[in-house]
Amino acid sequence: MAQQMCDWPSTGGVSLHLRQHTRPARRAQIDLQNRRVALPVVCSEAKKAAKHVRLESRAQACFAEHLHTQRSTNNGEAAAHILQQAATSKNVPPYLTLGAALCLEQNWGSNTDTLAELHGRWRMVFASTTGATLFWYLPVKEYKDIDTKTKTCDLVTYLGPLKTSFSGAYSASSSQEMRFKFTTLVISAFDRTLLERPISLAEKHYTYYWLQDNLACARSSGGGIVLLNRTAPLQV
Repeated sequence: MAQQMCDWPSTGGVSLHLRQHTRPARRAQIDLQNRRVALPVVCSEAKKAAKHVRLESRAQACFAEHLHTQRSTNNGEAAAHILQQAATSKNVPPYLTLGAALCLEQNWGSNTDTLAELHGRWRMVFASTTGATLFWYLPVKEYKDIDTKTKTCDLVTYLGPLKTSFSGAYSASSSQEMRFKFTTLVISAFDRTLLERPISLAEKHYTYYWLQDNLACARSSGGGIVLLNRTAPLQV
């Protein structure tokens, strides 16, 4: 269960958020042989992290204003209710949805084994991975199929009769962090395979920090927050 109070990061927390986003890029761009640092890449990562901090600060303020207006005394319960509304109707303002998800990120137990409960097909409802709030609610049908028995993960997108599927395996680096890498691409239409080929994409990771009933929230390696709604057991 989420705690009642939501403690937002202080200025020090924001600095830590920036360091966490820029540190991997900084390490990756150091040429140990020539002792060079690719500064443009580091600066680009720092700008991206700063952008997420600004968006999330605005979302936190939006959620705090909502709590004040509603005179809510249980922040965790209010946040879960907002996400339930967002998942079913998509009519919750984007910043309020993000603010509710951030509240739960601050208060949900970091030792909770969420990965073990993820088996099923999950609709990707919301993703704050871009600066344009217009696209935070995904305009297409996109699903994440997670099989906890075979440790496989598929990202399936439907656009009319066209179906695109990225498939691969995942590993658990903790009870909440899923690392995955897609290795196969399949494109089909009207139940006929048009293209199937091996691919090699960069490894990504999702930290599933909150899970309640058929809703889940995750922090993506790109820095954004993702809201997923489990629609059914795996029925592909």
